[in-house]
Amino acid sequence: VFCDFQNGFICAHATPMTMNSGAHNYPVGQWGGHMKLKPTREFYVQTGIFNVNPNEGDSDRGFDLSLGGTGVFIPFEFGWLPGRDTGTFPGIYRVGAYYNSSDTPDVLQDVHGLSAGFSGAPFAIRSGRRGAYGMADQVIQRDGLDARRFLRVGAIAGVGDRATSTFRYFAAVGGVHQGTFSHRDNDFVSVMFAYARTNHRLTQYEEDRNTIAPTSVGIQTRESIAEIDYNVQIASWLSIRPNLQYVVRPAGTGRIPNAFVIGLYT
Repeated sequence: VFCDFQNGFICAHATPMTMNSGAHNYPVGQWGGHMKLKPTREFYVQTGIFNVNPNEGDSDRGFDLSLGGTGVFIPFEFGWLPGRDTGTFPGIYRVGAYYNSSDTPDVLQDVHGLSAGFSGAPFAIRSGRRGAYGMADQVIQRDGLDARRFLRVGAIAGVGDRATSTFRYFAAVGGVHQGTFSHRDNDFVSVMFAYARTNHRLTQYEEDRNTIAPTSVGIQTRESIAEIDYNVQIASWLSIRPNLQYVVRPAGTGRIPNAFVIGLYT
């Protein structure tokens, strides 16, 4: 459900999850492998291990196939896929956790165990970081048995590592109603609300830093986004999706006014 939006906060997983975990998104290359077991058609469990590539964004290392890295990323996920047999009201439910063994700077404490905002000393280095999440996606209404006309809702929530994460908590809810008008079976309306809470320890560092050097850094606390789209399916290969977005506290500091955005996705 969350891939039917233009805002980059979420598509299958929330951006805060990537920022907190140190995992990479396409097209960053990394070695790895995963294993998925399905004891029944509706249940699965999967895990994997991936090399953490420290050269993200380095265009000069495109042919570097070495195994060098800062650590390993290990995710674990359990899923339930109800309605797969009937197909009438399918759903997707997932809970998971991850561990990244890479050394990661603390967001508050320095190497002496004090606030780096006050001392200006280098941040302490933590061995590894972890987090957890849950996702749900469910069709709750059908227009008869027409598979093209339905109402689907979803939610996602997660928690980041206390010592190292940018966002301590994040959540989003949304829905998609496909089959908007007569003979518009493939058009849809989608609505999303998302929220991210900055790690309170990072907020504390920024407050401490501003005590020493006033207004030197923005104090991040929270950020929210709302989006509504209308997708016009012109042909099987072409869709046009105008949307409206409203961002509350961009960058989480309150220094930037709330932003109203008009978007177009094709």
